[in-house]
Amino acid sequence: MFTGGCFAVGAVIDLFTLGGQIDQFNTSEELKTIRASATAAHVDGPS
Repeated sequence: MFTGGCFAVGAVIDLFTLGGQIDQFNTSEELKTIRASATAAHVDGPS
């Protein structure tokens, strides 16, 4: 009887917060990519 994530409270919280969490993760990954390419360009010299 106690299934569904504490009576679906977790699902309701996810409904409102998941979009922001995804945006934050994507921003973090994009910054890692930008930093890696900038570091590679700095080490390798101008193209």
